[in-house]
This record gives sequence, C-alpha cells and structure tokens, in this order.
Amino acid sequence: VTSWLGQGSTRPEELIVASTGRDRLTGFHDAQWVELTDDTRELQGRPGRLVRVVRVEGDIIEIDPQGSPVDRADFPRNPRIRRWDLPATAAGSLRIETLAANQGYLKLESGIEVRFEAGTYRTGDFWLIPARAFVGEFAGEIEWPQEGPNQGEARPPLGIGHRYCKLGFVLFDGQAFDSELTDCRPRFPAATELRRFFKAGGEGQEALPGRELPCPLVVAVADGEYPVSGARVEFQVPAGGG
Repeated sequence: VTSWLGQGSTRPEELIVASTGRDRLTGFHDAQWVELTDDTRELQGRPGRLVRVVRVEGDIIEIDPQGSPVDRADFPRNPRIRRWDLPATAAGSLRIETLAANQGYLKLESGIEVRFEAGTYRTGDFWLIPARAFVGEFAGEIEWPQEGPNQGEARPPLGIGHRYCKLGFVLFDGQAFDSELTDCRPRFPAATELRRFFKAGGEGQEALPGRELPCPLVVAVADGEYPVSGARVEFQVPAGGG
C-alpha cells in the first residue's frame, strides 16, 4: 500500500505516489492489478476501483483506466493504492468459488491453502498467516490454530475494525439543523490542572508496634495550585507485623 499524492495534469493516468516499493518482489510493477481507495470507502465498507498497471517509473504508476477516467477528487480522504496478487491475465476482480474437490480449500501460493466457512463476509476482511523461517525443527511451517491433524481452525477476520465515539451533537427539527453544537469530547486537563495527592506532614516518625505516632500523618489534595477542600481519600493498610 502506498499513498496516492497526485495525478499528472496532462496525463491523468499517471499517478504520483509516495513510494513504489523497495524491490520488484514487494513493490509495484507493470501488469499488476491495484486498487484505488480511500478512508471514505473503507469506513462505508465499499470496495475501491481495480485498475491494471501499465508502467512504473520513479514515483509514478501509470495505469490503464479502461475507458473510464480516474480522478483523484473521487478519493478525497487519504487516497491510497493497494497492490493485489492477481494473475496478469485476469480481467479484474475474481469470483471465489468453493469447490467440492480438495475439501473446499483454495490454493494461494507456496503450499498455502485457505477455506471459507459459511458466514457473512465484508469488504476489507483480512487474515494474517504467520510463517516460520526455513530453519530449525519447524522449518517452513505456519502458525495457525489446529482442530486436528492437518485441519486448521476457522478463525474470524482480524479486521478491518473501526472504533467510534460521540464527539458532539446538534438538534434537527426535520428541516434544518440547530446552530448550537453540544460538545461531548472528554477533555484531558493540562498537567498544571491535574488533581494530585501528596504528603503534607508527619513523615519521618518512628514508633514501636502497637504505639501511636507522636504526630498525625497529614496528606493533602490539590487541583493545580489550589487546595481541594473536603476531598475524600481512602487508605488501605497492608497486612504486616507493624
């Protein structure tokens, strides 16, 4: 995945990106298929647009728009380009068909096979398959929970997960929004305004077990530089021989 920074003014099929990758194995190159997407599409659970790469040079990825122009303005929020491992001969997105043969497993690469159980899947669902380095006792194995011999456990997707919180709200009467905004953001106070608890006297005293200290222990609570009157403080005495 790389950030989509701009577009050629005279050749809009030339996309300017932050990086085309470190090498041919992990980077972008011609005849690949890539997805153009942004935050809006991901939050709405919509797929991006698949296009074929024609040429990669420097920080430019030239694509084949296939008769439909590509406009970066259609991807306003954090536009990016994601590489997909599609065959060069593919005509775009591929339909996943579960076959009865091979117990429904689909071959990916390097001996990795996957199977999708019945369920509801969403655009953006993904799984990670950790693989061991090809050394040692478990050379070349993958780390995946097992239900039995050569029987992988069905696992839910790792994401994409989105978290939401209420930032504020406005009233709507069915025709227009009220101009007053209610802010619901919990504001973390500045360090100088944090309440703090500290000793105010009585430290450094000694007494035998069962005897009272000569002077009381004094503690205080302050909000920034101002003392807090009537603050409730709870103490806990741990078990011990004193």
